Amino acid sequence: MIKIRTLISTFVVCALIGGGFWVKEKVFKEEFFYSGTLEATRVVIPARVPSQILKFSVKEGDHLKKDDVIALLDDSEFKIQLKEVKSKYERGLALYKNSNSSKNELETLESKKDEAALKISWCTLRSVMDGVVLSKFKEEGEWVAEGTGVLSVANVQEIWTFFYVEQEKIASLALGQTVIGTLPELPGRVFKGKIIKINSEAEFTPKNVQTRKERTRLVFGVKVQFENADETLKPGMSIETFLETPSDTPATQPSSEDAKVPVKAA
Repeated sequence: MIKIRTLISTFVVCALIGGGFWVKEKVFKEEFFYSGTLEATRVVIPARVPSQILKFSVKEGDHLKKDDVIALLDDSEFKIQLKEVKSKYERGLALYKNSNSSKNELETLESKKDEAALKISWCTLRSVMDGVVLSKFKEEGEWVAEGTGVLSVANVQEIWTFFYVEQEKIASLALGQTVIGTLPELPGRVFKGKIIKINSEAEFTPKNVQTRKERTRLVFGVKVQFENADETLKPGMSIETFLETPSDTPATQPSSEDAKVPVKAA
């Protein structure tokens, strides 16, 4: 963690003038400066039947809507199975009508017919949510076993980070509280977020997390969700967060000096 002064100045959006975002200076206490790694809801879409991948309908980075087709598996074997089961079902139905077969036997055949049809439908892989294709784990022509992950999708519109606050400071935080995020690689740009979860139980500080001061034994996880309409924020990025606290300086109108330097805001 880089060293900073006890009071850290950062820019926060206060007015929109002439198409630019103009800012005022706010003061944040050093003890409310944290860093974290951005995360997003991520799902791995698996093959539900063993088969060969015939075609991908998407590539990495593509945007998806829920139920969009992402890949096609070879369904020829399952179509043969369905044809055979249908034939057996029709014979069983005729026997049942002539009282030469029980209802249970007919229901078993019907269940097998429905199962074969379902396997054919599973050969069309669909997205389970709106999102972006993160990774493809297989290529066209590869054989996949049942349950094997084919690709991953993430909802990057809802992106968040966890940071860990010492127990003596947790009382000063509240759900809905504003958090300002910055990226080291985008100086001058700020991302607005809010606290959406404060863990109700303390835990030991995770080994991969360092708080601003010397680590303490017990901390509370705080989850912050950021606005990300333009998808600038990506899962895996490191973000530095500044919490607005009662010690913030009062809001003021931007002066003529402020208006000289526009700052982008998320």
